[in-house]
Amino acid sequence: MSYDSQFEKDVQFVSGQFLCDDLPKDWYEMKAEKLYKHLKEVAWYPYEDWDGEKIFGAIQDLAIDMRAYINIEKKEDASVY
Repeated sequence: MSYDSQFEKDVQFVSGQFLCDDLPKDWYEMKAEKLYKHLKEVAWYPYEDWDGEKIFGAIQDLAIDMRAYINIEKKEDASVY
């Protein structure tokens, strides 16, 4: 998997909403099957019945939404001055 560094950081940050343990530092270099297995093993209890691919999709969605919100807020803050 290949992602830009900001997205990698955003995914790392928001993953705590779904996992009981941190993502490995090199999560973006892992093969998908290995990553999904890890996510399934460390899923927070509300997500323990989800498969790893679904967990990762939810993490990605939240990371994208968070970054969009931050960018909107930055634009609004910049327009105030």
